[in-house]
Amino acid sequence: MLKVFKKPAIQIACLLVAWALVCLPNLGISSLWDIDEGNNAEAAYEMMESGNWIVPTYNYNLRVDKPALLYWLQIASYNTFGVNEFAARFPSALGGLFSLFATYALATIMFGASTGFFAGLILLAMPAWAGSAHFANPDSLLNACVAWSFFVFFKGYQNNNSTWLLWGGIITGIGMLAKGPIALALPLLIILLFLLWERQSKRLLSIHLLGALFLFFLVAGPWYIWVGVETKFQWHRGFFFTHNLGRFSTAMENHSGPWFYYLLVIAIGSAPWSAFIGMTFLNAKKELFNTEPSNNTINDRSAIRLLATWIAVVLVFFSISSTKLPNYILPLYPAIAILTSRAMLAWKNETHSYPNWLPKTGMLILVFIGIITSLGMILVSTQADISWIKGRKIPRLEQMAFIGFIPIMCGTFALVLAAKKNRIATLAILCLGSIGFTGALGAWNGSNLNEIKAPKMLSQLLPEDHLTREIVIATHDWFQPSITFYCKRQINTLISEEEVKQFLEQPIPAYIFMPEKKWEAIALKHSLRAKKIGQATDFYRNCNVVLLTNQ
Repeated sequence: MLKVFKKPAIQIACLLVAWALVCLPNLGISSLWDIDEGNNAEAAYEMMESGNWIVPTYNYNLRVDKPALLYWLQIASYNTFGVNEFAARFPSALGGLFSLFATYALATIMFGASTGFFAGLILLAMPAWAGSAHFANPDSLLNACVAWSFFVFFKGYQNNNSTWLLWGGIITGIGMLAKGPIALALPLLIILLFLLWERQSKRLLSIHLLGALFLFFLVAGPWYIWVGVETKFQWHRGFFFTHNLGRFSTAMENHSGPWFYYLLVIAIGSAPWSAFIGMTFLNAKKELFNTEPSNNTINDRSAIRLLATWIAVVLVFFSISSTKLPNYILPLYPAIAILTSRAMLAWKNETHSYPNWLPKTGMLILVFIGIITSLGMILVSTQADISWIKGRKIPRLEQMAFIGFIPIMCGTFALVLAAKKNRIATLAILCLGSIGFTGALGAWNGSNLNEIKAPKMLSQLLPEDHLTREIVIATHDWFQPSITFYCKRQINTLISEEEVKQFLEQPIPAYIFMPEKKWEAIALKHSLRAKKIGQATDFYRNCNVVLLTNQ
């Protein structure tokens, strides 16, 4: 590493710039993704409009899915940037920045500044991490809290100082406000198992544990008590029993998967660095079972044990959960980034001898990732009937196929440089190429799909003065959560055809969204008349949705 890049201030500045390049360009270019973004963005907007920062609502009804921290941050963002997609996602981008710095700080105290800097660059290039920083939900905030929990723990562990518990209480309290009990359960379980492995479990028996519990409740308790009182604990019943215990015991919303589900998620979510998973595994295995009696090796082995426990607990915990979603395992990516950084630097410094074919295979896999990316975009755009996206045409997706050329060129140049035994340059090109690849995907941000995501387009068909006069809006046989955000009005859901008939026959100006084919059938059956204002294609339901009015 060049001397200038060994200075902590320069490393932090580089990570900050890289974060901005990966996370901020076109952050708001894509309309909200349903379901989660629509729900979260609207809940924050309703909190802001009502002035009630305690009770979350969606469509002006109690929302029990998430605690309030994300909403509070989105409100601050709305007040700064306006009520728009960028503002809704900016708190997640900030969460990504905090998890990035936590990863850098933790890897630095474990293995040194070079490993910390490289771990940060690797994390930046992981699509799972970058995706969470582009998505308006609390996962990025949770990831930051978990990563900082392990930093304060390991710092205290190294110094044999239990005051880390106090910081841990504050951080997990913030995580409790961001996501719920998982912010406490995951770090606590991982740290307990790690201390048992190290035969140091007595370290938790400290007077500071009481202080940590006090600080945890001081941070998280007031809101949880207040929202309970305000809702007669209806929020607690829905959140703890349905959205925590219920998701663990039952596959909700058809989100299930086989036992190896998260192994596939990790392979995709940590690409392109998952191409070097073999090197990461071999290096971790060597350091984990290294018995050389040097102080440095003992400290390194403790760090590897913590990282290994971290990954194993998150992977096993969510694998046995009935409900499975890719974002659930986001907290393990910082640990993967640190282990990958350690392995790649061991290769660069020649402190670990890998089979000659292993690094080259990783570079060839990079080329393969690029080919698959480019061909996938072209094929999905031109031959949609051959994939899971059957029948859903994505406009101009083939124009983004150039993104795949980034890992192709990266892998090719890396192979050439590795053959010349220029390992520093090889790692540099791998870093630049992987960040360029993920950054390009982030800048694209699915913007091609805006034309086939109906809510925003349909809301723009409403009269310009619909917020200042008395009208009613409804949906029938179609609904996406972001429609409420874009309409800025309460949306009624009509269940039966009779309700549709009564809705359109009322004297008040009425507007209704429904699938075009459904309207044609109802109109014919009940001889209904209504003015069709316009229509839009809904990618999720794969149908045309019309906006009708009785005016």
